[in-house]
Amino acid sequence: MSFSWKEYLNLAKELSGVSCPKPDIEAVSRTAISRAYYSVFHRALFYIEKTGDDIEKRDGIHLGVKKWFFKKGEISENIRLIGVDFDRLRMARVEADYIEPSSKCNIKKAIRVIEDSENLIKRIDSFLTI
Repeated sequence: MSFSWKEYLNLAKELSGVSCPKPDIEAVSRTAISRAYYSVFHRALFYIEKTGDDIEKRDGIHLGVKKWFFKKGEISENIRLIGVDFDRLRMARVEADYIEPSSKCNIKKAIRVIEDSENLIKRIDSFLTI
């Protein structure tokens, strides 16, 4: 069965308190995966800005963040592994936001992505000295 993209609207209504039918669990899962990724993405951007480095944006800022971690990974294996995990979450977000149908976008995957995102933010924060 294909995903009904209208379910995002129902979820938006529910999140904002507007009366609507209960959103489809796939819409909830896709949204949770996307939001979890963006929490990591913005924390990674914050970290990169703190270093004073620029991000290569030629292929888009998301790939630029990934490339920054991979480039810095030449110096630190821990930084490179953050890049690997960041890219895995980025790909999960792309699938959740754009790929249809996706039998992989379920609540089980959403919970795993949320847990991985929390872990990755902790790892990024371990390098911050704020």
